Amino acid sequence: MALNNAGWLHGMLGDHRRSLEYCAQAVLLDQEIGDRHAEAGAWDSLGHAHHQLGGYAYAVACYERALDLVRGFGDRYNEAGILDHLGDTYRAGGDPQAARATWRHALHIADELGHPAVPELQRKLTALDMVSLGPRP
Repeated sequence: MALNNAGWLHGMLGDHRRSLEYCAQAVLLDQEIGDRHAEAGAWDSLGHAHHQLGGYAYAVACYERALDLVRGFGDRYNEAGILDHLGDTYRAGGDPQAARATWRHALHIADELGHPAVPELQRKLTALDMVSLGPRP
């Protein structure tokens, strides 16, 4: 967890390459010790770093691995958060349809759980719908 936290903090400071290094080490160690929960968090952090560096395909792959893990142990709270991040990556990568579907799935889960991300997910979907509609005459 310390490696992932160090990677996340480097990412928050804008050093995304260093974030990748720490988070990749975290994934390997989590796999070695069998800590799937921590591994999911590290994959999510790797996804964030790749996203920030413009590596959207890598980010998607990382988020999908994190989702596989959290779904495997039934962590719907973190599933909603990871789906939110995945939607951000789809949007940034130029796939608004995938972003919309992913955010809707995240919103469905978040709404069921009373997750604090509900208003932000609603805002993202509304903003995406406004862009899709284009300017009005």
